[in-house]
Amino acid sequence: MRVGVYCSQIRIKAGGGYTFQTEVLKSLAVLAGESRHQFTLLVNSSAGFEEFTQAGNIDLGILPAFNPSRPRQDKNWQKIIKKKLNIENSVKKIRARVLPNHTEELSAFIKTQDIHLLWFVGPTFEEVPDVSYIATVWDLQHRLQPFFPEVSSGGEWDFREEFFAKYLRRASFVITGSNTGKSEIEQFYQIPSERIKTLPHPTPGFALNASVSDAVDIFEKFSIPHDYLFYPAQFWAHKNHVNLLLALSALKNRNGLIVPVVFVGSDQGNLAHIRETIEQLGLSEQVKILGFVSHDELIALYRNAFALGYVTFFGPDNLPPLEAFALGCPVIASDVSGAREQLDDAALFVNPTNPEEIADAILSLYNDPKLRDDLIERGGVIALRWTNRDFVRGVFEIVDEFENIRRCWA
Repeated sequence: MRVGVYCSQIRIKAGGGYTFQTEVLKSLAVLAGESRHQFTLLVNSSAGFEEFTQAGNIDLGILPAFNPSRPRQDKNWQKIIKKKLNIENSVKKIRARVLPNHTEELSAFIKTQDIHLLWFVGPTFEEVPDVSYIATVWDLQHRLQPFFPEVSSGGEWDFREEFFAKYLRRASFVITGSNTGKSEIEQFYQIPSERIKTLPHPTPGFALNASVSDAVDIFEKFSIPHDYLFYPAQFWAHKNHVNLLLALSALKNRNGLIVPVVFVGSDQGNLAHIRETIEQLGLSEQVKILGFVSHDELIALYRNAFALGYVTFFGPDNLPPLEAFALGCPVIASDVSGAREQLDDAALFVNPTNPEEIADAILSLYNDPKLRDDLIERGGVIALRWTNRDFVRGVFEIVDEFENIRRCWA
């Protein structure tokens, strides 16, 4: 059976989405020979993908030139949607205008590639009525926390709801990272349990396979202090930088403890608010914002951090705690739905809405070096529990299962 692996528009500044997709594809290239199936990477351009064709079971299919649909707003979406008084009746028309439907063009291309099954590795999706597919879901937070602007404003909620309702219900199988995620998919979109496959998010290979020596002297390059708290996250509202800053303010005012923090990530519209909060709290001397950093720099920042402060509101699966586990960095994590399933006993869990509780967790690590060492040890075990190769082999099993069904028609 020939499987199309849809991995269009992988952008390095997409953060965790980029890491997830590229790491999985690298492992697919290594393991393709273990499967009896043939894989075709469906990409916009061959640039950067030549190495994958060295695997005997993989070839490249260059997609026609168009922008695939995905659950995020186009830069013109908000301007267009504001002109519409009745969003509900206008969404389909607007969506077609902003992100044209390329069904016929893509269907014809898929036929030329003789694809029997499509696997959408990330949240990219295009309608192909005549082809079965495997969907991948990272989160459904627009349903759980619709008040965050990044999943609601400018018609984004309507866009996501239409997207997932169509995408998931027609999927042959749906891959999610946890049993929590599986329950959410069943609850929100009434997908039969047997069609939902749980494959945990794998620990990124760049962290697991990092060189023992730091490739970058971050203290010299970025002029940052030692014993800093680290938070790699794009500047979205749901990443909860504000409550972490309030926790640092509480430690300073309540305990006389000045904890430096290093933020890295791209601005997604909330950075100005973060900077304003830093000024208001008088934390300018404690906070370093580095923007987007390379993988080598990221590795060094994890390894030299006092701890990871990952206080996001979104779950159920997140990659940075796994990266921290692999690189010997203790983790403070939000106690959101699914977090304990993913991170087990290797993190200090906090209520992301409570700055005092976040502050207490940071203070406990300062006061108890043994606790910090224990978390590092437990995290190292979790990091090795599920790798990209495990994930890809899990996909192979799903493809094998579907083959028993797909052989029933030409």
